[in-house]
Amino acid sequence: SVKERIEKNLKEGLHTLCLLDLISEEKKYMRPNEGLKILLELGFEEEREVVIVCDLGGDARIFFGKISELITKDFDVPAAIIIPAKLHFTEREFLNRFTSSPPYQ
Repeated sequence: SVKERIEKNLKEGLHTLCLLDLISEEKKYMRPNEGLKILLELGFEEEREVVIVCDLGGDARIFFGKISELITKDFDVPAAIIIPAKLHFTEREFLNRFTSSPPYQ
């Protein structure tokens, strides 16, 4: 299952890229908010940090924060969710540029 794969990756120290559903012919896509809601339903904590990457084929945007913070944002473009394992300090330093709140310690 998705939950088992994510948990296995986390245990092994691997980041997980979650590609959200996309039906380009119908111009339909799963919004990151829906993906985050599914993660919560699977039992992941609201305090888990995630990365959301939006519109990679256009004006790419990156968001980093806790599920509880990002689930309320309005994402209006196709996106993917990255569930990081333990972040190296350089990864955290980079991602902290994309938070909407003070950097996490």
